[in-house]
Amino acid sequence: MARRNRNTAAPGASTPTTEAPAAPNAAPAEAEQQASEPQPGGFAGWHWALSLTFGLVVFDQLTKWLSVMFLAPAPAGEGRTIVLIPRVFLLRYAENTGAAFSLFTGKVGLLAIVSLLASVFIVWWWTRIPSQEKWGRVALTMILAGAVGNLIDRVRLGYVIDMFDAYIGSYDYPVFNVADALICVGVGVLLWRSWKGKV
Repeated sequence: MARRNRNTAAPGASTPTTEAPAAPNAAPAEAEQQASEPQPGGFAGWHWALSLTFGLVVFDQLTKWLSVMFLAPAPAGEGRTIVLIPRVFLLRYAENTGAAFSLFTGKVGLLAIVSLLASVFIVWWWTRIPSQEKWGRVALTMILAGAVGNLIDRVRLGYVIDMFDAYIGSYDYPVFNVADALICVGVGVLLWRSWKGKV
């Protein structure tokens, strides 16, 4: 007599069914992905940004004050020129009623409004950059300091004081100041970080 297989179901008994494993919940994975993405830094670190902006603006204004004291023309004389590197780099006093490269000459009110709006936009952009992206935030801080430095001149004097005159070969680069240099360096760093996909 053959022994009954214990795994054989008895007559009339229902055969147990194996349930398929539940599909994994996609919500936690999406949450983890969002958490791993850089988040806007907001106003985190605003203390150092404000201090850096203030220091750079003060330095810009100090160089302009020194230019007026030592380079500006006297009432009955000519301005002084200081040659640092012959045919490469020198100091001389200049007044610019326009923007960079003497664009929009005489449009002081318009340029002041544009500078103010640009400053507000830069602050907003600064809050949108992740706090871990230090280079991007420093670059925007430099641009902000440059915009504020030239804005002070336009509001207070009606023109911007320039003092740096550089030559590139036979080309005489337009006279610029510390604020202009800050803006150019800041934009360069932003382009570099954008190319890296950081800002």
